[in-house]
Amino acid sequence: MTKDELLDLILLNIERLGIVMNPTTLDQYAIINCEKCIGVYDPVSITPFILAHELIHAKYKDKQRHCDNDILSHEEKRANKEAILLLWEIYIEQGGNANYFPNFIEVSGCPFETSITYIKEIENICENLDCEEEKQPMFNGNLRSCAIDYISQFDVIQVIKIYDFLEAYNLSYNLYDKAITVFNELANQQEIAY
Repeated sequence: MTKDELLDLILLNIERLGIVMNPTTLDQYAIINCEKCIGVYDPVSITPFILAHELIHAKYKDKQRHCDNDILSHEEKRANKEAILLLWEIYIEQGGNANYFPNFIEVSGCPFETSITYIKEIENICENLDCEEEKQPMFNGNLRSCAIDYISQFDVIQVIKIYDFLEAYNLSYNLYDKAITVFNELANQQEIAY
């Protein structure tokens, strides 16, 4: 599913809630007024995540902002979380899976770190409920040798991005914590801080 198809699907869902959405040029990406049942969005800069975020506001009929920058309010946190989970559910239904997570981020426009947190949370719940999904096999290779190979590609290392490392070697994100441990051990041996 492409970004445009995803946007069309979300717009349709917003309109099913009785809100008329109109494209226009905005300073913001999108705004919905649930009381007046109208909304506007900037078709140039809108992402599926932002539109899904507004869909969640419409679903719960959120009425007011607490202040100009209320990202810490309950409504904003809920809208972010449910938007990510909604887009992940659509992605899975369309044949995607965790192995193509970077593609999900690219198409949906979801924030990377937040998405990992929420999706891991839901995946852990599934595992605890014994979901009948395929479980990714454990990595049996030598993570340390991969880490040494990875850092040997750089002349100067200021920051090691663990997710970039895992993607470079096509490793599961489940190895994130283990990779941090390996890089810490290497840094301690070389007296390097990352």
